[in-house]
Amino acid sequence: MKKRVKATTWKVSAKNETECYYRIQIEGITTKKEEKQVLIATKDWEPSGKAYYPKGKERVFLFSKKFSDRDSLLEWAQTFPFELQEQTIRGNHKKIKTAASA
Repeated sequence: MKKRVKATTWKVSAKNETECYYRIQIEGITTKKEEKQVLIATKDWEPSGKAYYPKGKERVFLFSKKFSDRDSLLEWAQTFPFELQEQTIRGNHKKIKTAASA
């Protein structure tokens, strides 16, 4: 069974509480088509890191971006083509509605 691309985002604490700084980790990328979709969907995000796991031929990307508030993140998420969840400060995961879940 093919592993699906999924993403997790979380808020990074910031000194300036008027803006929200988020990171996103996207994993399960095994094809060039998936990689291209990820890079298009995150074109406004700043790359923060990447990894490659040769055993499963899987790539993982990390990106960062500032949003004016959480609602701005949720608005962006509606265009994201893969499953997305938000990790809360307590470590719980909440599913976010995306284009993939529509």
